[in-house]
Amino acid sequence: MVATTIQELFGRQVAEFMEYETLILPEALQTELEQQLQHLSPVEIRIMEQIADQSQPISTGEIIRRSGLSIQESVNLIQSLKKRLLLDGKLEDNLTVFTLNPIWKQYLKNKFKGINEIR
Repeated sequence: MVATTIQELFGRQVAEFMEYETLILPEALQTELEQQLQHLSPVEIRIMEQIADQSQPISTGEIIRRSGLSIQESVNLIQSLKKRLLLDGKLEDNLTVFTLNPIWKQYLKNKFKGINEIR
């Protein structure tokens, strides 16, 4: 998909494409992501939005605090997102922190930025 975009819009000039320093999400990919998003619960989407807004990885404790759910529900939510490969976890200074896949992060930022601008 991205190769086609570079070929069609940037005359196969990858360097020119890379100058924009942003993740370009072709319409076909956005459609696929939207379909996957429809399979998530509202609270899973809300947590993903919150993580997408973060410039740094977010800790398990912070996800629990922000979710407003019980610890058990929060843990289940984190496990569900990890199982679907939507959430990436890593150990940082003896603390497990999470980030979103860059494609999901950009997609959610674009999607909810548009919604917030309409309001």
